[in-house]
Amino acid sequence: MAIELASTQARPAFGNAGALPELLAGRQLFVASNRGPVHYRIRDGQVETIPATGGLVTALSGLTDHLPVTWISTATGPADRLMGGQSSCVPAKPGAPRLRFVNASDEALKWFYQRFANPILWFLQHNMWDRLASPDLPGTIERGWRLGYQPVNGAHARTLASEIGRSRQPVVLIHDYHLYLVPALLRKIAPHALVQHFTHIPWPAPGHWQPLPPTIRRQLCEGLLGADVAGFQTEESTRNFLRCCERFVPGARVDSDRSTVMFDGHRTLVQDYPISVDANSIRELVRDPRTARYREMLKPRMGEKLIVRVDRLDPSKNIAAGFRAFGQLLERRPDMAGRVRFLAFLVPSREAIPEYQSYAGEVWREVDRVNGRFGREGWKPIEVFHQENRLQAMAGMAVADVLLVNPLADGMNLVAKEGPLVNSRDAVLVLSKDCGAHVQLGRAALSVPPRDEDATAAALERALEMSPLERRFRQVALRDAIETEDLAWWASRQIEDLLEFKAA
Repeated sequence: MAIELASTQARPAFGNAGALPELLAGRQLFVASNRGPVHYRIRDGQVETIPATGGLVTALSGLTDHLPVTWISTATGPADRLMGGQSSCVPAKPGAPRLRFVNASDEALKWFYQRFANPILWFLQHNMWDRLASPDLPGTIERGWRLGYQPVNGAHARTLASEIGRSRQPVVLIHDYHLYLVPALLRKIAPHALVQHFTHIPWPAPGHWQPLPPTIRRQLCEGLLGADVAGFQTEESTRNFLRCCERFVPGARVDSDRSTVMFDGHRTLVQDYPISVDANSIRELVRDPRTARYREMLKPRMGEKLIVRVDRLDPSKNIAAGFRAFGQLLERRPDMAGRVRFLAFLVPSREAIPEYQSYAGEVWREVDRVNGRFGREGWKPIEVFHQENRLQAMAGMAVADVLLVNPLADGMNLVAKEGPLVNSRDAVLVLSKDCGAHVQLGRAALSVPPRDEDATAAALERALEMSPLERRFRQVALRDAIETEDLAWWASRQIEDLLEFKAA
């Protein structure tokens, strides 16, 4: 049963996406992702609505300002299942996505999310395979695939098909690494649907996929080849997927020049669509009076110069290495001790997964080490805010002199795009070469290899001492790049390509 949702707060204005209803010409739009725009929890006998956060939800929620959307997501607990079972349902209308939950057993969800999607796919696709700590990794992969990933993907496909029904040319937008199998499964039971899948995380080269059994590698690629359009963040990920199809999928005919794959009588267009942010929405958050109060709260913590980072507490974000680089900077430049502070806004993430627990411990130990070595009475180099508080993080980015974004790998990294839009001090962006945002922003940032802590320390030093004129020049260039290819551009390109490719 579907639920009508109230409009989400601080939704993107979505620019020229207002033309989407005309573009879709009456077709119904469906979105599928592991997490939806909200989830529910039961507290003191009452059901509470919890708005979701993150780039995926922020990006997709903007569509609902302009046309009806039915959003399919996974029920993750008893409150979601309760709300998904309500008998009353109001038809969708603009500004209120219609939410349909996919039900799976607790056991299937555990193997799906905690054992296979995270960490197996996440760690593999972010070049962190060496961090997996499972004593029986082959067995975990096999059981996670069989007991979790396959059944949950199947449940998503069946739920989508039931919602689509006899809709005239429904447009289905499927999202991310949790649902790689859904496009091919859906094509078998709803062949009239126009299907697009977008992968938000990096898609690595064929050699990185070798830890997975050949049948799993093949079926992951075949799943995406059920889509009419398979989208990725960067041109590199697009090329890597085409190469994986050549290597792993017998019978696939890859046309690299046209960026298409023909398989099982179906042709798939493979393209890159770098995701962005909605500048107007982000600036509205900064103008929020609550954000101003957070800025006032942060003033005594800033020091003469301020380095800021905003991340989920995730091993891929390379947080501990950033703290070590800052420690190296204080060691080589003792004159900066007492003058430069590092504020980190870290959102708790996947705390039930052992590898995440281990990495969190590494981060806290590094904070203690740097503070213990270089701190002094009344001043400590690093302060961490460990909570989910978007307005507080926005306030931190607004007052930063340097924004450090140094992930080991990232599909895009929207912090790198949000920071320059909200900052009021011409902050310098120190940016990993291995995140998707580097393709668009690298020329105006200070680029660093994420595993090179010496280079990161040197970049932080250069950023802190950069002249006001150069800082201003770089800030303007960053904002121009972000606003030229914005969120509306990202969404419109995908739907245009989907409709045009199927019509060709």
